[in-house]
Order: sequence, then C-alpha cells, then structure tokens
Amino acid sequence: MSDKTGARLKARRLAMQLTQEDIATYIGTSQKQVSRYELGLNDPTGDVLLKLSDILNTSVDYLLGKTDKEMASLDLTDAELILSMRLGVETLRL
Repeated sequence: MSDKTGARLKARRLAMQLTQEDIATYIGTSQKQVSRYELGLNDPTGDVLLKLSDILNTSVDYLLGKTDKEMASLDLTDAELILSMRLGVETLRL
C-alpha cells in the first residue's frame, strides 16, 4: 500500500473520530495492524479494504488514491436517470 493510501486511511479515521482500536475491532484485526496499514508497512486485503471503506464512509478507490473524491457520488447523468425512473419519465434530456 502506498504512503498516500495510509495517509488517507488515517485522515478519514481521524475525521470520523475513530481510534485505531475502533477500526481494528470492526475489521477483525489488531490495533498494531491498523497502525501498520496507516504507516504503509502492510497492505490490507481486498476484503479488509471493503470493510475500511465501509466504516470510514468512503470508497475503496479513494483509499487507493484512484480518485480524490472522499465520498462516492453519482454523476449528473446517473442522477437524472434515477430521477426519471422514479417519476416514470420515458425520455431523458442528455
């Protein structure tokens, strides 16, 4: 895991006012292991990344540095599609 990933993991944890122990309990590991993730010394598995993104209310892509959006969001096209389906509109303005 890159230093950027560890830094993002720590920043989100602090923003959520969680301790390393809180994270460790949720993902089923030790506080020391969470510290090693944050320092970039160990790489979490895919399953652990999913749990981390869940408890930190962010995406795996954000944690891995593939996007700078902390929160997953729909683009306008997706939002318009969902709205039109809810309203029963058959045509969309693109």
